[in-house]
Amino acid sequence: MLDELLDLEHRGWTSLCDGTGAEFYGRIMTADGAMVLAHGQIFDRRAVIDSLDEAPPWRTYEIVGPRLVRLSEDHAVLLYTGRAYRDGDAPASVALMSSVYTRRDGVWRLALYQQRPCPCSRRACPLPLAERRTPYRPIVCAGYRFHSGARPFCDGCRGDRRVR
Repeated sequence: MLDELLDLEHRGWTSLCDGTGAEFYGRIMTADGAMVLAHGQIFDRRAVIDSLDEAPPWRTYEIVGPRLVRLSEDHAVLLYTGRAYRDGDAPASVALMSSVYTRRDGVWRLALYQQRPCPCSRRACPLPLAERRTPYRPIVCAGYRFHSGARPFCDGCRGDRRVR
């Protein structure tokens, strides 16, 4: 099961690199599927397709430390750290990923995909030290301040904690 789902994740990332992500995710997502992105937005299947039509492609990607949580013979969660690079000198986008798959009529479908910015602790973070030192810039949402996507954070620094 791990190999099957990891192959699907690689096919998804490849589609994001070659500009066919909208087509790929339009096919693989369940009708009521959703994506919860690192910047806090939740997209339904239609919004995913529309956003990927407009998205610039990734140059390359890595899947690090994949792990499978088997829920049943037809349901599983794939967990990993994703590292993706755009063109130029932009730092890697690094996040913890979870993809919830369900098998319907013998075919694996993506029901839920979620990203969380990668932990920044020295022992856990795959980011080079230089990329971990980006400045903290809070954003405000509904009266709370949160870390922005400018700096990865982790439970160690409590950067994802709500602060008034």
